[in-house]
Amino acid sequence: MSLSQALEIDADMDDNPMSIQDIADDILDSIEESKFDKDIILVIADLPPIRAISPENLAQALVIVLGRYYIRLPKDIFSQIEKGDFGELTFLAPAREERLRPRTVIINTTPQVRTLMIQGEAPENGIPGDLELFFDYSPKPGKILPDGKIDFRCINKFPQAQKEELLARLYEPTSGMAGTDVNGFPIKPEPGSPFPIELGDGLLIKQSFDKERNRHCQDIFAKENGIIITRFAEAVRDPANLRALSVQNRLVVGDVDFSTGNIGDDDNELRCSADVVVNGDIRGTFSAIIDGNLEVKGAIEGEHIDVTKSVNASFIRTSVRAGKTIEVGSARGAKLESIDEIVVLKEVQQCRLRSDTIIMEPSGVSQIFVGHVKIEANKVHMISVDLRNQVDVELGQDLFDKRHRLNQRKNELEALLRTSMNTLKDQVASLGERLKEIQNSADKDGMQAIIGLRHFLAAILKGTLRAEKAYKSLASWMQEVPDYLHAIGRRAAKIVALKEEQEEMAIELQEVNEEYKHLEERLCQIRFKIIGSLAPSAILYLKCGDLERKWNSGASDSSVTLNIELVYDPEKHTFLEIV
Repeated sequence: MSLSQALEIDADMDDNPMSIQDIADDILDSIEESKFDKDIILVIADLPPIRAISPENLAQALVIVLGRYYIRLPKDIFSQIEKGDFGELTFLAPAREERLRPRTVIINTTPQVRTLMIQGEAPENGIPGDLELFFDYSPKPGKILPDGKIDFRCINKFPQAQKEELLARLYEPTSGMAGTDVNGFPIKPEPGSPFPIELGDGLLIKQSFDKERNRHCQDIFAKENGIIITRFAEAVRDPANLRALSVQNRLVVGDVDFSTGNIGDDDNELRCSADVVVNGDIRGTFSAIIDGNLEVKGAIEGEHIDVTKSVNASFIRTSVRAGKTIEVGSARGAKLESIDEIVVLKEVQQCRLRSDTIIMEPSGVSQIFVGHVKIEANKVHMISVDLRNQVDVELGQDLFDKRHRLNQRKNELEALLRTSMNTLKDQVASLGERLKEIQNSADKDGMQAIIGLRHFLAAILKGTLRAEKAYKSLASWMQEVPDYLHAIGRRAAKIVALKEEQEEMAIELQEVNEEYKHLEERLCQIRFKIIGSLAPSAILYLKCGDLERKWNSGASDSSVTLNIELVYDPEKHTFLEIV
């Protein structure tokens, strides 16, 4: 096109100027859109050449164009465009909802560019749920021993939890942040997906908030002591692959021996904070330390068994201690000790039994064979027993020992109280004489102070003023009286100290008397009952304190029938025979 033709076109344009609406329509027709999924997030439009329109009309046209997108052109920017100031002008246009992020509007009136851009905000998708573990879930290749060998039994097969121990933290997914399209409307984000885990039994879940991560979460605790049971989606035991978590207070295993793998950190030890069921035997040099109940379908032949609750076993040939009860079919060469009771169902030989109550009643057999057994208990109940060799029964020895200790302490306290009372009496008399001497020469203030001290001492001796308050009262008295009475105050303080000592001894004496009364009630419950037979070579010894009874077959070559029931009478220190 020639210069003359261009000038003619410009002249025609001047003769036929574009309307403001025409300018706006041209800008709208030039728009190109960019989408985020189905939502328009960016539009770019061309502005007419500067020669074709006046700056005033362009400003008015932009008002119309931006209005299509629910955007108001700021006055200061309108003014700049109207004046023909070339440049890039940027401002933020609020969205249609307050919670949404604003749009960015860029108007570039530079002759070489001449564009309008409206930029929305893409949504921020939610963060998926996450899991953090606080227990040792990883398998172990073994424990390196001092000699350099590896104990392959230490494999962390059964991780354990204590009551209220924090096991895991499950972070909740976030919902994300909505975006803003060019029209100011929201673009929905994709919410994060929950962490795929199944939370089973034995867990206590509490809602929490992690300030560092600024995330809502669930803290997962063990409800009781137990075994942590996990299931991973893949062979790699990683928290991201954990799919199930629970705590069981019952662990079922086969034979406990060198092939089991340690449950605990020590060699040859099954240490578990849950109920344990052993479907086989506990063998060899293994020990079991169980914070719960122990049931052994086979034999207990390990080194030592220590259980906080109850033990149930078919056969025991070792040392077993239980916090509650022991029930056993047969026991040989065993030392059994429990708090509440020991129950024997079939046979007990070369054993020592110690418990509050010993019960022997046959189950699955006609008689229980008993031989070379020593029993220490408060109550013994033996039905259908066949006594062989020697059986020693010692009743209530712990109770008698305790009664002896209580009697000793009671006598000590009573003697100390008598001595302290005599000392107190002497000190009060001495102080009284001293007060008379001072009173003769005391001034009016001193007389009042001495009278107050006499009332104070009377209250102490009568017991109406306890030592703790007496010290405070005496301290106040010392601050108010003349200096020459301070020595008298210090002597009064010694009397208060004696009285305090007497109060403490009186409280302890009362506690001893109450404990003694409770002990007497327990002594009344000492009982021995046996129904069965005594073999010709067998001897039954019964001891209760310094009381002794003995049964044997004498010169007879046949068994002797036993049907004895005795109740201890602590008042008369004798046995009452129940017929």
